[in-house]
Amino acid sequence: IGVLKDNLSSYSKTELEDLWDKMSEFGLYAFNASHAYSYAYLSYYSAYFKANYPVEFYCACISCETDPEVQSIYVNDAKRRGIEIIPPDINYSEMDFSIANGKIVYGFKGLKGVGEKAIAQILENKPYTDATHFLRVVAEKKLKIPKQVLEALIRIGAFDSFGVNRRLMLDSYDKFLVDYKGYLKKPLIDLPMKYNDDACTFKGEAQGLTLFDILTYEKKYMGIYISGNPFDFAKNVIGNNTSTFEEAKKNSNSSVFCEIMSIKETKTKAKGEKMGIYKCIDSSNNIFEFPLFPDAYKKYGEAIEAGNFIVVNFKNNGSRGLVCLSVKNVNSLIDEYTKTLKSEN
Repeated sequence: IGVLKDNLSSYSKTELEDLWDKMSEFGLYAFNASHAYSYAYLSYYSAYFKANYPVEFYCACISCETDPEVQSIYVNDAKRRGIEIIPPDINYSEMDFSIANGKIVYGFKGLKGVGEKAIAQILENKPYTDATHFLRVVAEKKLKIPKQVLEALIRIGAFDSFGVNRRLMLDSYDKFLVDYKGYLKKPLIDLPMKYNDDACTFKGEAQGLTLFDILTYEKKYMGIYISGNPFDFAKNVIGNNTSTFEEAKKNSNSSVFCEIMSIKETKTKAKGEKMGIYKCIDSSNNIFEFPLFPDAYKKYGEAIEAGNFIVVNFKNNGSRGLVCLSVKNVNSLIDEYTKTLKSEN
C-alpha cells in the first residue's frame, strides 16, 4: 500500500487493508443504489404521467426524440392507446409538437428539408382562412417561402383542413401565385375592389393522391407513417404467405415482406465484385440485414432502392443462416391497390 511505503499514515497495514476492503465492498452498491433511486423516481413519475396524462406524455416523448425510428415506436404506441396523431397543419401546428383538441399535432421542426426561417414566417402570419388566403399572404408580404418548402407542406397535408385536393394544389398553386403577384403590380386605379380567387379553391373531383402516395410523402418528410402503414396492405397485395424475419429463421424457406431502410454497396474480398448489404424492417418492427451477393446484386440491385417495399425469398442454410434467393419490388402493387381505396387528397 502506497501510504505505508511512503510513511504517510500512522495506521497499520492491517487497519488500512480493512478500511480498503470496506470501501471496496461499499462501492459495489453505493453507486448503483444512487442510480437505482434516480431511475425509480423517474420511472414512477413517467408511469404516472403515462397513465393520467397520456396525450401530454406521448407528445413530450416524441418531441424529445430526433431519431425517426424511436419516434415511430412512440407514435405506434400512442395509436394503440387511441391517441390520434395528425400531420402538420398550417394553422394548428407550432414549431415543436403540440396538442390541439386532445390530439397530438406534428411540429414543423420535425419536417425534413423545411427550414426554420421559412416556418417562422408562416407562424408569424397565421391564422389563415383557406389555402388561397395563405398564398395571398405569401405574395402580399413577400414571404420567403422556397418552392420545395411549400410543396412539402402540400404533400404532407398541411392544407387538408381547408378541404383541398393535394394534387390539384400541387398542380396549380404556382400559377395562382404568378397571377396574384401580377395583379398586385397593376396600378392602383386599375385594380378591381377584390381579387377574384373564387375559381381557385384547389377543390375538385380530380384524382387525388393515393394513400400510398400520402404514406410515401409522410415517410420522406417526417420519417414516420401517420395516416396508416403500408404493412397493413400486405394481405391484400401479396396474400398470407409471408413471414416476419424472426419466423423465417425457424423455417427452411420463407418469404419476408419488408421495407428497405438503407443500402450499403461494397465489394467482395476475393474478386472485388460489387454486392449490397440491405438494412430492412418488417411488419413486426424487426430490423435486420441481409447481403445480396454479386450474381443476385446484378440481377436485382438496380430494381430496388431505399424506401422500397420488397418481398425477399430466403433459404435457411443452417449455420450460414438465411440466404437470399430472390427479391421482388412490390411498390407498384401497393400503389395499384391503394388506388382502389377512397382518397380525397
